[in-house]
Amino acid sequence: MLLDIYLAHYCVNTITWFFLSGFPIYLVKGRGMSILEAGFVAALSAVCGCISGVPGGVFPAYLLNLAYSLSVVRKTSIIVGMPVGTLLV
Repeated sequence: MLLDIYLAHYCVNTITWFFLSGFPIYLVKGRGMSILEAGFVAALSAVCGCISGVPGGVFPAYLLNLAYSLSVVRKTSIIVGMPVGTLLV
């Protein structure tokens, strides 16, 4: 069970560092955007993360109310959350 959580945490940290460091540089150098435009585009990932955070908290609470075990709820959240996060990329 802990291995799944470690993997999820690793993926979240990796994608966070990508959006904080590599993505704005790519937008400026690779796509020719100004720093201001790259900042707005790079901020979209943070905005999407904030918006998806609410359903990401409500859905597991709903599953817990349906009497699923905590382990099932955590694994389901990770299995659903990772592909959704990949779609944002």
